[in-house]
Amino acid sequence: MITSIWNVIEHVDNLEYFIYSCSKSTKRNGWLIFDCNNIFNKDHYGSLNFYLNKLKVLAGLRKFKFKIPSHKNANVNMYDPKLIKSVLINRGFSIENIIYLQYSSGKEVNDRKGQALYFCMYLR
Repeated sequence: MITSIWNVIEHVDNLEYFIYSCSKSTKRNGWLIFDCNNIFNKDHYGSLNFYLNKLKVLAGLRKFKFKIPSHKNANVNMYDPKLIKSVLINRGFSIENIIYLQYSSGKEVNDRKGQALYFCMYLR
Protein backbone atom coordinates (compact mmCIF):
# COMPACT_ATOMS: atom_id res chain seq x y z
CA MET A 1 0.00 0.00 0.00
CA ILE A 2 1.24 3.47 -0.84
CA THR A 3 -0.11 6.60 0.81
CA SER A 4 0.86 9.80 -0.94
CA ILE A 5 0.26 13.25 0.58
CA TRP A 6 1.01 16.48 -1.27
CA ASN A 7 0.96 20.01 0.15
CA VAL A 8 -0.72 18.96 3.39
CA ILE A 9 1.88 18.81 6.18
CA GLU A 10 2.36 22.58 6.30
CA HIS A 11 -1.37 22.99 7.06
CA VAL A 12 -1.34 20.47 9.92
CA ASP A 13 -1.13 21.95 13.42
CA ASN A 14 -0.48 18.66 15.22
CA LEU A 15 2.22 16.78 13.32
CA GLU A 16 2.41 13.97 15.87
CA TYR A 17 -1.30 13.15 15.59
CA PHE A 18 -1.22 13.45 11.82
CA ILE A 19 1.65 10.95 11.48
CA TYR A 20 -0.06 8.69 14.02
CA SER A 21 -3.19 8.75 11.80
CA CYS A 22 -1.03 7.90 8.77
CA SER A 23 0.48 4.97 10.65
CA LYS A 24 -2.99 3.59 11.37
CA SER A 25 -3.90 3.57 7.68
CA THR A 26 -0.57 2.23 6.38
CA LYS A 27 0.05 -1.51 6.33
CA ARG A 28 3.33 -3.09 7.43
CA ASN A 29 5.95 -2.49 4.71
CA GLY A 30 3.59 0.06 3.14
CA TRP A 31 4.86 3.41 1.95
CA LEU A 32 4.07 6.93 3.07
CA ILE A 33 5.29 9.53 0.59
CA PHE A 34 4.84 13.22 1.28
CA ASP A 35 6.31 16.59 0.51
CA CYS A 36 6.99 19.26 3.06
CA ASN A 37 8.09 22.86 3.04
CA ASN A 38 11.83 22.92 3.46
CA ILE A 39 12.56 25.60 6.06
CA PHE A 40 16.10 25.85 4.69
CA ASN A 41 15.04 26.46 1.07
CA LYS A 42 17.10 29.57 0.46
CA ASP A 43 16.03 29.92 -3.17
CA HIS A 44 12.32 29.99 -2.40
CA TYR A 45 12.22 31.91 0.90
CA GLY A 46 15.27 34.13 0.44
CA SER A 47 18.50 34.57 2.37
CA LEU A 48 16.98 36.55 5.22
CA ASN A 49 14.34 33.91 5.98
CA PHE A 50 16.90 31.13 5.53
CA TYR A 51 19.04 32.63 8.31
CA LEU A 52 16.04 33.53 10.49
CA ASN A 53 14.82 29.93 10.23
CA LYS A 54 18.30 28.67 11.13
CA LEU A 55 18.27 30.92 14.21
CA LYS A 56 14.80 29.70 15.21
CA VAL A 57 15.96 26.09 15.06
CA LEU A 58 19.16 26.90 16.98
CA ALA A 59 16.96 28.58 19.63
CA GLY A 60 15.04 25.32 20.01
CA LEU A 61 11.93 26.04 17.95
CA ARG A 62 10.81 22.89 16.14
CA LYS A 63 7.60 24.32 14.67
CA PHE A 64 6.69 27.89 13.80
CA LYS A 65 4.26 29.83 11.63
CA PHE A 66 5.52 31.38 8.43
CA LYS A 67 3.90 33.72 5.92
CA ILE A 68 4.54 32.72 2.34
CA PRO A 69 4.58 35.90 0.23
CA SER A 70 4.02 34.01 -3.03
CA HIS A 71 0.76 32.59 -1.61
CA LYS A 72 -0.89 35.87 -0.59
CA ASN A 73 0.89 35.72 2.79
CA ALA A 74 -0.73 32.42 3.72
CA ASN A 75 0.25 31.27 7.21
CA VAL A 76 1.66 27.76 7.18
CA ASN A 77 3.49 25.61 9.70
CA MET A 78 7.20 25.16 9.20
CA TYR A 79 8.74 22.09 10.82
CA ASP A 80 12.35 21.44 11.73
CA PRO A 81 13.46 18.38 9.70
CA LYS A 82 14.75 16.82 12.93
CA LEU A 83 11.24 16.98 14.39
CA ILE A 84 9.75 15.35 11.29
CA LYS A 85 12.35 12.58 11.46
CA SER A 86 11.76 12.01 15.17
CA VAL A 87 7.97 11.82 14.82
CA LEU A 88 8.20 9.42 11.88
CA ILE A 89 10.59 7.08 13.69
CA ASN A 90 8.55 7.17 16.92
CA ARG A 91 5.46 6.16 14.93
CA GLY A 92 7.16 3.16 13.30
CA PHE A 93 8.32 4.60 9.98
CA SER A 94 11.80 4.36 8.55
CA ILE A 95 12.90 7.17 6.29
CA GLU A 96 14.18 5.43 3.21
CA ASN A 97 15.01 8.57 1.26
CA ILE A 98 14.59 12.33 1.19
CA ILE A 99 15.01 14.18 -2.06
CA TYR A 100 14.67 17.88 -2.75
CA LEU A 101 12.68 19.06 -5.73
CA GLN A 102 12.41 22.47 -7.29
CA TYR A 103 8.70 23.05 -6.96
CA SER A 104 8.20 24.82 -10.27
CA SER A 105 10.14 22.39 -12.48
CA GLY A 106 10.10 19.10 -10.57
CA LYS A 107 13.87 18.80 -11.02
CA GLU A 108 15.96 17.30 -8.24
CA VAL A 109 18.12 19.93 -6.50
CA ASN A 110 20.17 20.29 -3.31
CA ASP A 111 18.65 20.82 0.15
CA ARG A 112 18.98 24.63 -0.06
CA LYS A 113 16.94 24.94 -3.24
CA GLY A 114 13.97 22.62 -3.03
CA GLN A 115 10.91 21.19 -1.36
CA ALA A 116 11.57 18.07 0.74
CA LEU A 117 10.04 14.84 -0.55
CA TYR A 118 10.03 12.02 2.03
CA PHE A 119 9.85 8.30 1.22
CA CYS A 120 9.00 6.35 4.37
CA MET A 121 8.25 2.68 4.99
CA TYR A 122 5.99 1.55 7.83
CA LEU A 123 7.71 -1.18 9.83
CA ARG A 124 5.19 -2.17 12.51
